[in-house]
Amino acid sequence: MTDYAIIPLDENFRAIRNQTLQATKVYATPSGGRYTCCKADLYTMAIYGSKPEGFSRIMIVPRQGGVALPGGFTSEIIEDAETGDENEVNGTVMLKFASAAAATAAAGNQKMAVVVIKALAKTIDGVEEMDIFVSSITADPVDDSRRLAKGQERRLAASDVEVAYTILTVEAITAKDISAETFLANLKEAAVEVGASADLISALETSSLPVIGEPNINNFATPMHFSAAAPIASSTVAFIMASAIALVSMSG
Repeated sequence: MTDYAIIPLDENFRAIRNQTLQATKVYATPSGGRYTCCKADLYTMAIYGSKPEGFSRIMIVPRQGGVALPGGFTSEIIEDAETGDENEVNGTVMLKFASAAAATAAAGNQKMAVVVIKALAKTIDGVEEMDIFVSSITADPVDDSRRLAKGQERRLAASDVEVAYTILTVEAITAKDISAETFLANLKEAAVEVGASADLISALETSSLPVIGEPNINNFATPMHFSAAAPIASSTVAFIMASAIALVSMSG
């Protein structure tokens, strides 16, 4: 299998097609299970998005070359929080690599997203890995804040990589809460922790201080915030997701 599809289901186990749920892989060994091999490749996922109408369960379906099996692992009913107050923090960090080749390799690395997630969680007080979702990683990004005389977009340095993220938290996070020095050090540690490739580790070791963008904050009184990124033994859906995804060995 090459990857897995995330399919939300209604109460009658029917697939909900018009939905925007996304997932970020998080390398972790779920508690409550027994594993005899391949722990280095074991990972879970954090699911992020707006709650689809009629949502009840999640199904994880194995795919090969974009072709999915007719069925997969199905969770128990997932209850949404009815009360609470949480912020959706949307921001970017600009990673500065020593060369365009290093930037391209890092942006395309399968483990780059989880490296960023781990680094952000270690850098920002009160934030855990399960709270963070990486929406995009872009090499040679375009700067929309400035326009040339002819209306063309200005491209940043070819050695830049822009990472866009979302954090769901009760905290009101600002750029001052993300130390560039600490974040860079945590990026390097996270790459080693998840067993990233020598190319990615080397690219991060030779990179310079990242630029932390000022995040935008949206407040939600009743957010949909469930995740299997930090599973516990009593979490049925976390265990099912982890069991399904653990079948894939990822390189990078």
